[in-house]
Amino acid sequence: MLQDFLKLIPSYMQTIGLIVKGPKKFFSDVKYESKELYNKALITASVSIVFNSFFMVRILELGHEGDTLYLYILQYVFVFVASYVIYSWVIYCSWRLVGSKEAFKPYFIITLYSASVSIVFATFALLASWGFVKTNFPEFLSFMIEDALKPSWNNIVPPELQAQAVYSTLAFSIPFIVGIFWLFLCWGAYRKINQASKIRSFCALVISIVLTIPVGFIVMNMQNAVSPL
Repeated sequence: MLQDFLKLIPSYMQTIGLIVKGPKKFFSDVKYESKELYNKALITASVSIVFNSFFMVRILELGHEGDTLYLYILQYVFVFVASYVIYSWVIYCSWRLVGSKEAFKPYFIITLYSASVSIVFATFALLASWGFVKTNFPEFLSFMIEDALKPSWNNIVPPELQAQAVYSTLAFSIPFIVGIFWLFLCWGAYRKINQASKIRSFCALVISIVLTIPVGFIVMNMQNAVSPL
């Protein structure tokens, strides 16, 4: 299994590099009618998710080993891909509401590719944030991990750790901000496939954000169900 995964790395790195180098050109060159595109996009997204889950488990030392580790990563990939399907439908419906006639497939492919890079950026940002908190606020980090692993997580921070909690929360918000910022940068790809004006694109974006609020709550709970914290 590991050997098969490692064989995907060269192609994966090339794809990520092309997207980062020029997302506009990458999505313009994509052949959305290609039958193999689904598989390529799914593989790219899955490798990014595995990359993220590996660091979450190994670097953050959260205790998964052997078969348990593989099972955790598999369910992590499944839940996140399911999340991308849901978000793709949200974006698809948003564009339909502003008059788009484009099929669902291009939306899903764009979401998979853009999210693949977003996960990589967010993972590195998470590691940097985690290292910052571990170095400067080790007491709060220990409390956070221990409390999160309890059967009931009450989120009550002791008074002596509340200042550390504020700074740590700000640090841990950086990965989320980085990931969202990249996804906004890729919004132009949806506009491109719809050949839409800036106003129509903006309306679709606003609708998408509004629809994402309730859907995001469901997705967040799905992801939390397999999260190590």
